[in-house]
Formats: sequence, C-alpha cells, structure tokens
Amino acid sequence: MNRLLLFVCLTGITHIAYSQSGKFQLGLLAKGGNFTLPNAKDELSDFRDQDNINYGFKPGYQYTFGVYGAWRIKPQWSIIAELSYRLSYFEYFESHQYQVFDPSGVLTSSISHVYKSTTNTLVAPIKLQFSPKNLSKWHFQVGAGVCHNLSVRNEQTSIFKFTGQKDANGHNEFGATRLGTSDFRSHFTTGIFYQINNNTKIGVEYLFERYYTQDGDSYFTRDPLLLGNPIIDFIYLGSYPPSMHSFSVSLQHNLLH
Repeated sequence: MNRLLLFVCLTGITHIAYSQSGKFQLGLLAKGGNFTLPNAKDELSDFRDQDNINYGFKPGYQYTFGVYGAWRIKPQWSIIAELSYRLSYFEYFESHQYQVFDPSGVLTSSISHVYKSTTNTLVAPIKLQFSPKNLSKWHFQVGAGVCHNLSVRNEQTSIFKFTGQKDANGHNEFGATRLGTSDFRSHFTTGIFYQINNNTKIGVEYLFERYYTQDGDSYFTRDPLLLGNPIIDFIYLGSYPPSMHSFSVSLQHNLLH
C-alpha cells in the first residue's frame, strides 16, 4: 500500500513538472472529413451487345475521436503519439444500361447497385511536429502509423429493370467482427495546425491509408444459389473499398495547462 501511494505521489509530481515545463502535453483530439476522393467513370463494355457502365465512389466520411501525447524534444521540434477510434463510411455505385438486338426488336434493360460500407477502427500514428521560429503559432506535422479494424458492415441495394417485366429489388447485408484478426493496415499522414490559444489548435490533415484485401471486405454474395453464376460474379466485381484519401478538419486540446 505504501509503495502504491509513493508511486501515485511521484507520478503526480512528474505530471506537474512536465506540465509546468511545457515539454509534455496530454490532450483530446477530434477529426472529421471525407473518406476518399469522389470519382465517376463511364465505359462501353463488350460483355453484351451494347453495355454502358457507370461506376465510381462517393466521398463518404470519417470521424475520429481520441487522445494524444506530445513531447517537445527541441524548441521547434516535438514528437506526437495518438490513439483514437475512427468511424468511416464509403459508398460505391455501379450501373449497367444495355441493349440487346433480337428478332422481336430492341430489348433495353438496366441494373444498378449501391454498395455501402461502415468500418470501426483503432488508429495509432506517431508524428513529428515542426514549429518555425518566426511563425511560432503554426505547426507542421508529418507521420505514419498502423490501424486495426474492429468491425466492418457492408450493405448492397440492387434494382433490376428488364423490358416487359416488373422491376425487381434486392437488398443484402454482411457484417464481420475484426477484433481477433490480423486486420492491420498502415497509413501516412501530414497536416498544418494553427495555435488559437495556449491549449487549443486547429488544422487540416491529409491521411492516406493503403488498401489491401482482407476477409469481410468483399461484397460477394453468400447465397449458394447465386455462386458460380458468371453474370452475378461480374456484377459483384469492383465492390472492394478504395484506398483512403482523407482531408479532415482536426482539433486538438491540451489538458495540462
């Protein structure tokens, strides 16, 4: 018990010393921005007689909340470590409009899909911060880190329109827990911040997170009646998430002053 009290006292003294010296910061952070860069593409496929395909990603969003610690190693240089929770969402769309010519005339049909994905992630980057002498309120950060997906939920909505037939709608959902897996990903981040007061700074950050395939990322149907169907397999291609290109507004608040 005495050792525990001694440890608590020493920790408190160290905490006060670091806080007063200004070399150490411990605070809260919050970020919000897009998930990826929006894009839309059109192409003509030889898969059918005439097949116009439109596909791409919408911006999506990501929200991040967590804590950070900063240690000033030199008057202008600091090392920052963050640990945060991130909720991210992206949307992929794909539509096919095609015509088939046969003796009865021209048959027109369309198929459209919307794929939505929501992911819960733990993020842990380490950054290097530089503050110029003549611009002491401005801070430039660059760093890299790892993240681990905790869970992923995918949702697909489809609309099928065929000539002379009633429209058909389809909806599928697939969720997976990633906590006990090796679903680690690497990322790179950079940003610029402005010190609005002694405790708080606001800035803009860019984050790139490389994509690579993991179980649970795919939207391929689990319906055994559809597996192996070349048309269905063709439709479900392209449903993997893009690499993250996120621009976010970031707020950091130091709790030690």
